[in-house]
Amino acid sequence: MTPSWKVRRKVIFLSVFTGIFMIIAGGVGLFQDRMTGELVAGGVALVTLVASAYVGFATVDDKWHFKDGGNPDGEA
Repeated sequence: MTPSWKVRRKVIFLSVFTGIFMIIAGGVGLFQDRMTGELVAGGVALVTLVASAYVGFATVDDKWHFKDGGNPDGEA
């Protein structure tokens, strides 16, 4: 069975790549006189939300797993 963190990472990477593709496609569309500003804004919002949620929930997860005051980086 695949560990849950591998599945979450796949979803995160897919979301970020989708957002980057939206930004690129919107940028190309802007040079072809198409109204794709919404596509760029959506891509930026997607990448920002996914990155913020990933960092935020990783911090919460570290706090839950290391309640004893140990260093989550594994250093002494």
